[in-house]
Amino acid sequence: MALNDAYQLTNFVSIPVPSGFVSGDPVSVGFITGVCQTTRDTAGNATVRIAPSSAVSLAVIGQTTISSPVTNSAVAVGDKLYVDVTTKTVSKDATGKFLGYALETVTSGSTTTIKVLLGSA
Repeated sequence: MALNDAYQLTNFVSIPVPSGFVSGDPVSVGFITGVCQTTRDTAGNATVRIAPSSAVSLAVIGQTTISSPVTNSAVAVGDKLYVDVTTKTVSKDATGKFLGYALETVTSGSTTTIKVLLGSA
């Protein structure tokens, strides 16, 4: 093993996350996206699941635009999903940070908890 190896095939990292993030929240830090596995600690860190090929259940909104004006759109299996880093909203709104791919469907305009395959764009 190389002496400079930091992680090997890891699904989780402990990184600084914004205030207010708790276990289960989708999160984006720089270009890293994932799902908090722990609530942010007093040092400002949380354990985040980041691995591609990991699936998580998240509330997803059937929209392509979440800011005004809202544009509703159904989510299909395989659609790219993005997280708004301020509101923690997951949708097809590409102004957010890429999070992963839908493994289930969401009706246009509704919010449904579905499985999301974490991945890289």
